[in-house]
Amino acid sequence: MATIKPIVRMDHKRTDGTWRVSYRLYHGKILHIPTTHYVGSESINKDTEEIKEEFITNYISEEIRTLRKKISQLGRKIDLMTCEKLREYLVETDKTMDFFKFSTLYLGKIVDKKSDSSKVTYKAVINNLKLYHRSEVLSPLDITEHFVAEFEYFLLYEKSKPVKPSTINIYIQLFKKMFKEMKKKFNNAAIGDIKIPHDPFESWERLKKGRVRSKDLNLEIIRKIRDMDTKINKTDKAIGRDCFMLIFMMLGMNLKDIWDNILKITPESTRLDYNRSKTQGRRVDEAFISVSIPNEARPYIKRIQDFLIRKKYKNYNSFYHAVKCKLVVIGGELGIDSLGTYHARHSFSNIAVNDLGVDYYHMSLALNHIDGLNNSTRHYIKPNWTFIDNVQNKVINYLYQDQEIQNKVKTNILSNILLNPLKY
Repeated sequence: MATIKPIVRMDHKRTDGTWRVSYRLYHGKILHIPTTHYVGSESINKDTEEIKEEFITNYISEEIRTLRKKISQLGRKIDLMTCEKLREYLVETDKTMDFFKFSTLYLGKIVDKKSDSSKVTYKAVINNLKLYHRSEVLSPLDITEHFVAEFEYFLLYEKSKPVKPSTINIYIQLFKKMFKEMKKKFNNAAIGDIKIPHDPFESWERLKKGRVRSKDLNLEIIRKIRDMDTKINKTDKAIGRDCFMLIFMMLGMNLKDIWDNILKITPESTRLDYNRSKTQGRRVDEAFISVSIPNEARPYIKRIQDFLIRKKYKNYNSFYHAVKCKLVVIGGELGIDSLGTYHARHSFSNIAVNDLGVDYYHMSLALNHIDGLNNSTRHYIKPNWTFIDNVQNKVINYLYQDQEIQNKVKTNILSNILLNPLKY
């Protein structure tokens, strides 16, 4: 049976006349676990060179009980552990897991085994993750399927210089490899000690080389989603449909921003002012946008508000997975593979530009992307939200037009583009 005991090593006396307290761990062999405690000669029994009971009772008894409890909780599993593994288990149990810290240490260990270009690529992955996450600390438990998907989207669309799909595939593969190595370090399946239980890359698929996966849907599909029966097969798909349509009608608003802001909307609200969470920390204007609340969107807003109040989700990830699951069901019925919230955002922009002739500048403003103006010039000009209101009204009116009017609108737009190509 493993034992643990507080000791001082008399030959390790410090210059100030004190000794550092260590825990002597015995499990087939003896190893020491250093502590932050120090004792003077008055706290050491001169005959036995052991720490006096008074010091133990006053300062370290609780720590010793905690360590002994952890050893006892292992039961027979402890027989599968070496003394080194047991010490690592006792020391690491309460440490905060940080992916960035681990990845830096991991890169340092493999540095001699990798080419210079490979090392640069690993560092690029870590730097881009920090840029996306906007923090120097990242728990592996926060790295979810949603996190991976959002990071991929950030590389593809949100960076000032978008990353090629082929490069993104390499980045995600290296990200996946480092995460797998971190699981090896912190998990011990033999004794049932699993600190990182999940695989956030399980559903990730490589981007096709040379092109971005298309997420735009035509107006007919958008109308089918709008008009579908959400209670088919006893599966309540309303929250998926409602969030999809609200994103479509609110200029491609991200689901995270819906979570953060929808309960602020009242029946009297005419606009929703918010900062886009994905890019707020990377832009001088904090990605601020003011979006008109159209009457067509109000039923969706009310149902989503009621849903959130009724379900009382603890965090955004729970809400995201609920919406994601319902959209997958809806997509299956419509023959759309992996239908998601970004289909609504992409479809809004594609219909506005390709069907209604909205120019790229105003489309960029509507999507709250960094526009093409010189940064200094952009900060001088007060935002005029009328431009994006017009884009929003065009798309929503188009959604509710009958087929004959819709065909005429498309024909007129195409004619204007042919006659005035520079305008578009």
